[in-house]
Amino acid sequence: MPAIIAHRGYSAAYRENSPAAWQGAIEADADVIEIDVRRSTDGIFVCCHDADLKIAGYSGLIKHMTVA
Repeated sequence: MPAIIAHRGYSAAYRENSPAAWQGAIEADADVIEIDVRRSTDGIFVCCHDADLKIAGYSGLIKHMTVA
């Protein structure tokens, strides 16, 4: 049986991997919500699609950064 998978939440209407996108996917009756989780060097899990933060203007990989 086919399933509706919300890639990064309801990212067509909300910022991807955000609580609003997840809630929007639930309200749109998605069967599954796919998110991207990365781990920082200090062991904190963060939601981010890319391994780096170039989209936010930072260089380097999340796994080499601290949350601070």
